[in-house]
This record gives sequence, C-alpha cells and structure tokens, in this order.
Amino acid sequence: ELLPKGKARIVTTVAEWERAHADGMVGAWLACEGSEILDGDPGRVDAIHADGVRSIQLVHYVPNAAGDLQTQPVQHGGLSAFGKAVVKRMNERRMVIDVAHAAHDTVKDVVSLATGPIILSHSILKIDDSRLLNVRAITPEHAKLVASTGGVIGAWPSATNASFGEFVENTKRLVDVVGVDHVGLGT
Repeated sequence: ELLPKGKARIVTTVAEWERAHADGMVGAWLACEGSEILDGDPGRVDAIHADGVRSIQLVHYVPNAAGDLQTQPVQHGGLSAFGKAVVKRMNERRMVIDVAHAAHDTVKDVVSLATGPIILSHSILKIDDSRLLNVRAITPEHAKLVASTGGVIGAWPSATNASFGEFVENTKRLVDVVGVDHVGLGT
C-alpha cells in the first residue's frame, strides 16, 4: 500500500525494472530472508515465485534444512539435499539466490549449482576476530566465489566496522578483491 505513494513499485521482470527506472521510480522485488517459507518442500518455490517473490536467502540466523550458517555448528556439510533441490528449482525460475549468512561450504555448493549470478546481500570482509559480528564477515575467498558467478556482494555497514570511515575503507578493500562490478551497498 505504501509503494504507490512513494517513488517505488514492485517489479517481477527486468523489463518491469527498466520501465520503473525510465519512469523515475525505484523497481523493488520481493525477497524472503530464510527458506523456512518453503516448509521443507522445494516445490513451493513455484508458488512463492507465482506470488511475485524473486529472491530467497537460503539461510538466516537459525539453523534450517537448506544448509549451514556462518554462525552455527556444521549440520549439513554445506547445502543439504533439500537446499540443492531448492537451488535447482530457483535456477529453473530464474530467481536470485541470496547466500547471506551462509557458511563458506554452503556458498561453494550453491556456486557449483548456480546457472546465473548469485548475491550475498549483506556482509563485509573480515578485519580481525576480535570485532563484534566478525563471524558474519567473509574472507576474500568467500567473496570471490560470489563474484565468480557474476554476482554481487552487498557491503554491510555492520558492527564489524568501528566507524563509517572504516566501513568505507573496508568496502574499498572488497572492491580490490572482487572488482567494482561485484560490490553494492548491503544495507
């Protein structure tokens, strides 16, 4: 209800996004943070897609059936069989796969199955292990996996950075690692 009152509208295709941009609007797509919305059934990707959702972040803060998190003990050794089926179904629907919060091995498994660019919507490069939320930060190797698909990492102004200036410098480090075409703002 709020979108028509502002300068944004829901889009479900690239053509709709381009029209929104040409009209001076922001084209916004619907996304889900965590694959719990699928209720353990990869076939639900079709229903979610039909509802207009164009991106699913496979894992979030709590362990789930799709794959391993950065912040929890290993349960699946990367993507689970369910997670692999979800990635394949998302590929078929040309949905954007989001690997934010995913452990390195989970991201490797997604990259091995992805048929298009993936995103890591919000993270930042590790600085040192003493930083708050550093467990959510990624290594250069992790970032390069995402970029290898043509994907984008959203630089996250998190508590990993001690100041805005440090966030800017860390974002520049990320650009140095993967290139400017693979870095966005992940707020």
